[in-house]
Amino acid sequence: KGGPAYAEREKMTPVEVVELILRAGGLPVLVHPLTVGSVEMMVIELKAAGLVGIEAYYNGYTVDKVNTLVSLANKHSLIASGGSDYHGLDANTETMIGGVYVPLESAERLVALAQQRGLRLVSS
Repeated sequence: KGGPAYAEREKMTPVEVVELILRAGGLPVLVHPLTVGSVEMMVIELKAAGLVGIEAYYNGYTVDKVNTLVSLANKHSLIASGGSDYHGLDANTETMIGGVYVPLESAERLVALAQQRGLRLVSS
């Protein structure tokens, strides 16, 4: 900050991010939901904006936390999704891609929703 190449980041609200993801043809999922103050209030607000899922499966979560988030997703008719949160090749701190259990049903529901909405799916 204050340097010659510094550029202020554009700040967006969570609702604005959900709306942007939808406009870009994506399916918005709330990641790291346990880092927000009132998860349920956030879920209610974001679902009204178009949220489709909650990251419930994550390597840093206990079984109890996973179960709580899956229940929250079910309560609000959202998809319980998950991921490794992989950011790079540091084996000491990163969970490798595929290193977190996410039920196949989660992926199938996301794919079905994408197809229902006419979104373009990219395969590897």
